[in-house]
Amino acid sequence: MTKELLKYRLLLPPEIEVQIHRAEADGFWAKVKTFPGVVAQGEDILDLIEMVNVAILDYLEVPQKLRKFLSRYEPRLSSRDFKRIVENYRYKQIESIITNIIQDSAMIRFGKVAA
Repeated sequence: MTKELLKYRLLLPPEIEVQIHRAEADGFWAKVKTFPGVVAQGEDILDLIEMVNVAILDYLEVPQKLRKFLSRYEPRLSSRDFKRIVENYRYKQIESIITNIIQDSAMIRFGKVAA
């Protein structure tokens, strides 16, 4: 399993580019520019982030048993964006703030975080 796990870890770049769009009905959809043909959709922005990760692992055909050992991708936010999130934390508006931050960008860089 170690050799197989290493193979998949090496296939995952440290950073990916994701184009996020608001869906016509509800929710969002994303195009993962780093992996041609990989798209994902989610009911909200947090669901979309999860589905981007699932789509990438499906694209690479990573076995289910190994997925929990691999890094995942999350949006890279600027310090200004983090400040906006922290300032609004007490008002329980985190998801709407994150949605606005991500929506304002045409292309979002997602970075690896530890499994």
